[in-house]
Amino acid sequence: MTDPLFQFQTVMRDFLVARDRGFMAADMGLGKTRVAIEAAGVRGFKRKLVVAPAIGLVSWPGELSKWSDEACLAVSDPALLPDSTSESLWAIAPFSEVQRNPRAWVEAAHRFRADLTVIDEAHYAKEQSSARAQALYGWRMDLKNSICLPEQSIWPMSGTPAPNYTSELWTHLHALAPVSITSPRTRQPMSYQEFLERFAVTRTSSYGQHVTGSRNTEQLRLATNSFFHRIRKTEARPDMPPILWTAEPIPAGNVPELNVPEGISDENLVAYLDTAFPSGSSERKAVGLAKVPGVVEWARAFLAGSDRKLIIFAWHRDVVRQITRALGPEFGAVSIDGDTSLALRNAAVSSFQLPAGPRVFVGQMLACGTMLTLTAASDVAFAEDDWTPGTMEQAAARADRLGQLRGVRAVILHAPTKKDKRIARVRVDKANGLELMFGQDKIKEEQWKAFRRSPEK
Repeated sequence: MTDPLFQFQTVMRDFLVARDRGFMAADMGLGKTRVAIEAAGVRGFKRKLVVAPAIGLVSWPGELSKWSDEACLAVSDPALLPDSTSESLWAIAPFSEVQRNPRAWVEAAHRFRADLTVIDEAHYAKEQSSARAQALYGWRMDLKNSICLPEQSIWPMSGTPAPNYTSELWTHLHALAPVSITSPRTRQPMSYQEFLERFAVTRTSSYGQHVTGSRNTEQLRLATNSFFHRIRKTEARPDMPPILWTAEPIPAGNVPELNVPEGISDENLVAYLDTAFPSGSSERKAVGLAKVPGVVEWARAFLAGSDRKLIIFAWHRDVVRQITRALGPEFGAVSIDGDTSLALRNAAVSSFQLPAGPRVFVGQMLACGTMLTLTAASDVAFAEDDWTPGTMEQAAARADRLGQLRGVRAVILHAPTKKDKRIARVRVDKANGLELMFGQDKIKEEQWKAFRRSPEK
């Protein structure tokens, strides 16, 4: 006999059961996958298609084995998606392959003719110009010639529906809830440009129009209340505290990959990093590499001073691998980055979750910042910051899920470089701007002050 749903999960399930189009915008770790499985069972759907990040090819079959007796097929090749059949089946497809070959996946979905399509981590489809969004919703976000069929039920799910700004909701609203964004001028669903004019702050540069903020957020929230079901962990589990976000300074150190000229002292290294690398990705990677020695030193001190496990997230693959190599011999660190196979990903998570397993898990944010359960640890460290608050929330929530018995602490390790400070400031502003729409936990100003304590070079 399966465990009964929590009361808040019953409310989530009933929301989906009552709707052919509904966005499950519940916090990470509240069991959205199980709720979708239960809701599909209540509705009696036979053919179910799930589009998810690559790790979903591991996590969805695992969840289905616990909560359903139905067959499950994880497919990376659209040719393997079966034709329409009366048999009950869950088919899981990865976003990465949908983006690589969207036309083939659209054709395969039309053959399969699912009764239900679940879009897991639906924020992956936030850009209307992306191949994945157009494959899911059609070129004009109207469900024509798309994976999602107009006659089927469609349930997007994400703990961070708008990772940066409310403008990222347009793709889902135009495709699935167009009535909620009807233009008072044309009486038609708002175009993307109309949506920006009403609900976004923008600026124009020589590169085009850029979204820099959100506005009229309360109006948008009220208009879309029936489409989004938002529940925070603090509402669902008032017995568990929210994630405690803190920031701690670490020194920048020299590593061979930086090719720093001889003779530069530690005191001058930060100034060198701020001037030697051009603005953009190369500057960000250089700062990430320079933080590795400080991150490793911080992690060793943490692990030596307690018997707890530790999760470390970074943005760059090279940073993940250097931290893993440094902590591996002493603490048996396991890691996942974008090149890790599905089998090895599953093995890394399973071993870390064991009480006697490795004490350190090192992950690349985009490769394993969603869908995984890492509740063996309640301490999360970020070796690198990210511009997007949703990315950070999703990653920290790997520890803050059902089954976690302790309060989760997330610490952002920062170096006194201009790049780290710039990223932190932008992320804080974005998180505060989303507060009215979905009640994102505000990043307290005290956290930003921690980044300002070191004077800029």
